[in-house]
Amino acid sequence: MKQQMVRRLGAAAVIFGLLAGCSSSASTTADGSAPVSDVSSTEASTTTFEITTTSAPLEVEPACDLSAVSADQDVSGLIKLECLGDWMITQNYPDCGECEGVIPFHLENNEWKMYDPLYIYCYSVPDGYGPEPEGAITNESFILTTIQIAVAGFPCDETNKGYHPESATDQLLYGDIGPRVTALQEALINAGFLEDVADGQYGPATIKAVMNFQFSQNIPVDGIAGPNTHALLGIAYP
Repeated sequence: MKQQMVRRLGAAAVIFGLLAGCSSSASTTADGSAPVSDVSSTEASTTTFEITTTSAPLEVEPACDLSAVSADQDVSGLIKLECLGDWMITQNYPDCGECEGVIPFHLENNEWKMYDPLYIYCYSVPDGYGPEPEGAITNESFILTTIQIAVAGFPCDETNKGYHPESATDQLLYGDIGPRVTALQEALINAGFLEDVADGQYGPATIKAVMNFQFSQNIPVDGIAGPNTHALLGIAYP
């Protein structure tokens, strides 16, 4: 009887020792932290981490609409006629009636800036009107003349529209006539910016098409088809 009790007590001690050893080895690691195996499989599979992402707010370009003009500029009585590249062409209505002027707004520093009225009953091509180096800051009077031509649509002197043979090497602009202009017009038609036929004459409609295309490509809008405009249209220059 005594021997049986001794055996039982010995076996119990061995089992207790094994349990204690397992508990001690499984409860902590060398640095004292609980090992991953101690985390239940259910908890491990449902634990999620919320990753917060931050992004800088995008600078949204104001719409080509009078409602987007800042409150410190008086737009009462104005109506929008058309959007021309980064220009908004407006006219006074109804007080103006059949007046011969428009008021252009230009998109500058993400705001619409009002310019002085332009005479648009007809247009005349001033002396010195011609191409400038691409990328140069366009002279204000030059671009306003381009807008006047584009919006008026017909010359004051029908016998002198300012048309001339195109240059073989220079940028194309209003008044040029020739096969290079035809190729430009065909590319603008294919791109969806010109509805007229390719007649080889760089007239008001072609100016509008070039300006709108330039604006769509985020390059300077001046109505002149230089190397960048040609390259973006996928045609050779010159």
